[in-house]
Amino acid sequence: MALRLRRFRVFVGVLAATIAGGLLVGSAAVQPRSGVPFQYPLAMAVPAAIGTALIALSRSALARWERTASRPMRALNLAVTALELALALVALLPLALVTGPEQGYVSAARNLLGFTGLAAIGSALGGPRSSWLLPLLVLAIPPFFFPSAEADSLGLVTFYAQPDSAANALVSCVLLGGLGLALTAVRRRR
Repeated sequence: MALRLRRFRVFVGVLAATIAGGLLVGSAAVQPRSGVPFQYPLAMAVPAAIGTALIALSRSALARWERTASRPMRALNLAVTALELALALVALLPLALVTGPEQGYVSAARNLLGFTGLAAIGSALGGPRSSWLLPLLVLAIPPFFFPSAEADSLGLVTFYAQPDSAANALVSCVLLGGLGLALTAVRRRR
């Protein structure tokens, strides 16, 4: 229990640092390739760091011992992870205020869900230490294949650059989040 609470404190520190960084950059836009209209507010990439930290810190260092504990730890771990996700959603409010009208709180919450799902998929496939890989790839690679965020009609890989009104990006993030959580639950059962 003490180890889990220590991880919670680490998550709160990471959350505070990333939100502060997002507020410092404000509405600064990222344009990965010059001459191409693909761009997005840098603050909309902050949920990638938060989602990755959430998943990377959700894995217990004592998982083997917790499975044989006299008291089930699964419910406690799930409750702490849910608390961390709720805290992250609340912490995104000030970040959404500085990004502009097109990408507000809906985009920030959607991005958190999508990046958390990607981190969970990466963690389920390669372990918690590789949870950062898929979110980083989704941030880095799509600008080289899509001339603009609108060119990705499904919003599956450019969801972080889509406006609040993009329903396809929201559906993609819900699917990514659901798949990531399902893979995490299946992996933890073993």
